[in-house]
Parts: sequence; C-alpha cells; structure tokens
Amino acid sequence: MKSPTNPNKQRRDGFTVLEALVAMGLAVATLGVFAPMALRSARTWKETTQYQLATDELSAMLDRLIVLDDDQRSEALESLTVRSELSSRLPGATLQGKVIVVDDERRLELKLNWQRIGNPPPVKLVGWITANPSPETPEES
Repeated sequence: MKSPTNPNKQRRDGFTVLEALVAMGLAVATLGVFAPMALRSARTWKETTQYQLATDELSAMLDRLIVLDDDQRSEALESLTVRSELSSRLPGATLQGKVIVVDDERRLELKLNWQRIGNPPPVKLVGWITANPSPETPEES
C-alpha cells in the first residue's frame, strides 16, 4: 500500500544558499580568530628559543671566565666576541662583559643583546669572583 504524500511538500536533498553562506561566514570568523593566535604562538616560540640560547651561551662563558686569574680574565673580557653559530641564530648579537667591584665583593657581569621586537633589555648574567686560594703548604712535624 502506498503511503499518502502531500504534493505541496518538497523534498530537500542539499543545502540552501543561505546555509552555505552562513557556514562560510563562520569558517572565516573562526580563521580570523585563530590565525593571529597561531602567528603569535610561533613568534613566542622563536623568542623563547633565542632567550634560552643566549642564557646557555652566557652561562658557559661565565663559567669559563670565573676560574681565570685577574690578568687572563681582563684579556678575555677585552676580546669578547659572539660566536658565528650564535650570531646566525641571534641577529645583530653584541656581547659585553665587565668586572664590578663593590666594597670587598667582585663580580663579573656579562650581557648579550640582539635585535628583537620591542627592544627589551639584554640578557644579563652575574657571577661572583672569589679570591683564588693560595696553595697550602704542608705543615712540618
């Protein structure tokens, strides 16, 4: 037996133009929100990687300079240069180092700066210089 059908009712198999336009509008709005977030995330990742690289480099350099005697340290500070591997990853990198004496304390301050958005302060590490202990002479019995 045939079911009664209403001849005035039309069957819909696809989307209407209005539905397609609304879907495209939602897609464009969503893309407009997430695209800047993705770009900012990529920029933040790059800045974080650069900062970590600069910190690692300064830390290694500080460790090397702290153990030198005063004359060797002065010579090394005058000839500080940025390694070529580092300058390729940190554009316009500059390196500065100085010994600061306050009261009886001496500290070594290293700064590394490179071109970044917003011109933030350079990465700075400080290490305290202890007096080189004199070699102990064995006591005679």
